[in-house]
Amino acid sequence: MEALTTVRRSRQDLRLIVIGPGSDAECMLRAIAGGARAYLDPSCGQYEVKKATECVIEGYIWATRRVLSIFIDRLLAQSLPTQSRIAMPLSPREKQVLNLITNGSSNRQIGEDLGIEERTVKAYVSSLFRKVGVENRVSLSVETLRGSHLDKQRLRDS
Repeated sequence: MEALTTVRRSRQDLRLIVIGPGSDAECMLRAIAGGARAYLDPSCGQYEVKKATECVIEGYIWATRRVLSIFIDRLLAQSLPTQSRIAMPLSPREKQVLNLITNGSSNRQIGEDLGIEERTVKAYVSSLFRKVGVENRVSLSVETLRGSHLDKQRLRDS
């Protein structure tokens, strides 16, 4: 996992696929948290390798639903901040991009939906990462959902 983290830090543009020992959920979680975009068991077949590769190319994370659920549950279980982490104001376009990201759209899909180039979408995504203080789309979505939850909670408490 150290090697994965080192590679990820030096080359954030790489989309890494890890082929690891067995289907241990903890090992998969460490790989995904370390920056892997996919985790495959060495015994998986051609079809699964192809699907995982296509998924990663599209900008998604490939792991079992169980592993992704555990990952998101753990992120949400971390102590909630007293205020939403989105401290810097977002532009209307950033809000549109953020909404599409939380709905699971790829950069290409976002570009098509908004009528902008994919490289422009990447610039918006990078800006959102900086403003929200996260390093990946999953964390961005989780932080966005946390912020939405907090806003709803504040409205109920008022």
